[in-house]
Amino acid sequence: MILPDIILGEMMGDEFLIRVKQEPAYRDVPIAIVSVLAPETCWHLLKMDRRTLYLRKPFRKAELLNVVEKGLPQKHAKE
Repeated sequence: MILPDIILGEMMGDEFLIRVKQEPAYRDVPIAIVSVLAPETCWHLLKMDRRTLYLRKPFRKAELLNVVEKGLPQKHAKE
């Protein structure tokens, strides 16, 4: 799982998301945008890929774990 901040030093989050999704090795890796910005500000990024999640900073450990659980594929139950 990749957890980029929406405001990066050398590029903005939308450019980062586009680049990551273009790389075959990372195309299916879950992404959760981390930001101090309100979700409405990041809506265009969330719509780029409906699987992209959002986590607002500052966050609590439980919030982070919740986003990770939502983003990572569930293990199959033992048969």
